[in-house]
Amino acid sequence: MADSRRLLAMEMQRFASLVMSRRYDLAFQKLRVMLDPGLDSTVKEMLREASSACLRSAAQIPIEEKLELLDFLQGCFDLACDIEEQFVLRYETLILRETFCVEYPELVVSAEEWMDFARACSRSFFFSNAVKAYEMAMKHMTCVEDWPQAITEREFAVSAARGTSEVQAEALEVLKRKEGSKPITKTNKDQMPSGAAQYLSAIKKLNSQKLRDYGLRKLVNQAGQETRNVQQA
Repeated sequence: MADSRRLLAMEMQRFASLVMSRRYDLAFQKLRVMLDPGLDSTVKEMLREASSACLRSAAQIPIEEKLELLDFLQGCFDLACDIEEQFVLRYETLILRETFCVEYPELVVSAEEWMDFARACSRSFFFSNAVKAYEMAMKHMTCVEDWPQAITEREFAVSAARGTSEVQAEALEVLKRKEGSKPITKTNKDQMPSGAAQYLSAIKKLNSQKLRDYGLRKLVNQAGQETRNVQQA
């Protein structure tokens, strides 16, 4: 097992070297080979480390090349089915464009792009990121009529982020008490991270329906209020 990991680490170093040489086609092919079903979690872990190293090394390269690198890395994490890291890189890309849009007007991020990103984050339960994206979207909105929908969706994301955080904290506390009542053997220690992940996953699935129901009720109530306002007018 140790030898396999060492060989995989060497292959990942070659992958990073190809990326930094901008030989993206060869790097992508190498990653595809490494993503063997039995090694997915290990490759994902190493891919994150390699991605961070590549971005650090590319800190001073021209903006066009850095955007190209970010786009390529998003494709890599898409291949690895790592949604969380895709969102991280997508957010970095949008922020980078925001930073340089004065110098390069063609890089301006529209309100629609921020809204699309915010909604994608919400659909994947990354509510904290969604809140930031909604706020960025509203900064770019020039039409007053677009504000109510953005505000409603942002409020839902804020509530969902708070609720998800509370649920996860409660789940971890329950798991901590549960594991605390068992002898801490080597086997138990090895299994704890997996058990925590499974427990949180189950809680997340149960909570997601409540969050969707909450969002639908809020939208229906808002629509009803707007109808009443029109009738009263």
